[in-house]
Amino acid sequence: MGIVNRHGAFAEYLCLPVQNLHPVPENVPTDAATFTEPLASALEIQQQVILSSDDRLLVVGDGKLGQLVAQTLALTGCELLVIGRHPEKLALLKARGIQTGLVDAVK
Repeated sequence: MGIVNRHGAFAEYLCLPVQNLHPVPENVPTDAATFTEPLASALEIQQQVILSSDDRLLVVGDGKLGQLVAQTLALTGCELLVIGRHPEKLALLKARGIQTGLVDAVK
């Protein structure tokens, strides 16, 4: 799809309808707007799978999408564990009350 001053990977082969574009209001910072699609993807999980506080879930990965998925899943009240390789990233989730662990510790 492309980013600022760069065409997308298949720009010469791809044409999308204008209605696929959504203007970002001036009062929304670019950093916040950038997370719209990944956050929507994280929330889509709960549209596809009915989750409750009785469920036990594991999120594998502490990257940006893993962070968003974990935070949205935590809203269900489920028993949640996030494993990853980066203590500093896992600390962000732990500060939000989400149980975390290093991938090497999980067997």
